[in-house]
Amino acid sequence: MELINFSYLVANEIVSTTVPDDALLLFGNPDSTRDDGYKTWAIEFTSFKNELVSDLYDSFLGTNSTVTQQTAISTAVTLNAASGRITTVSSTLAAGSNVAFTVNNSEVTTTSTILLTVEHPGAGIPVVTIDAPPANGSFVIRIYNIDTNPFNNTLTINFLVIN
Repeated sequence: MELINFSYLVANEIVSTTVPDDALLLFGNPDSTRDDGYKTWAIEFTSFKNELVSDLYDSFLGTNSTVTQQTAISTAVTLNAASGRITTVSSTLAAGSNVAFTVNNSEVTTTSTILLTVEHPGAGIPVVTIDAPPANGSFVIRIYNIDTNPFNNTLTINFLVIN
C-alpha cells in the first residue's frame, strides 16, 4: 500500500493530507497548464456516499445553503448558491413515474455542470437527473421513481454547480 500526499486550499489556508492509496477514488479535470494535461482530485472513498456533493463543496469552499420546497413536488425553488440542499415536500410519486421542478439559481450559466445526489429514507427508489442543459439562472431537476412502490416521504437533493 502506497501513501498519497495532497494539499488543497481551505479558507485561504493550505491543508495537507496523507492517506493510503486504496482509500481514494481519483478523478481528473482537463488543465492545459500542466505537463500531463490534467489536475487530479481525490475523494476519500469511505465518504463517497449521498453526501458527496455537499461534502465536496464544504471541503473546498466552506458553505452550503438549503431550501425547502413548498406546495408540491413540482414547485420551483430558489437557491442562489454554488452548492445547496433542497428538501422536497413529502411526495407520493407513483412507481415508474417522474416529475420535474425548476431550481432558480443565479450561479448557473448555460455552460455550468450540475452534480446531484439524493437521499430518501422512505419507500420507492429515487433517481435524479438534470432534465435539460441549464439556462442562465436556472436548471431543471427530474425525479424518477424506479421502484414498484410509491414514495412516502421527503427527498433531500444535494447539488453542486461547477462553472
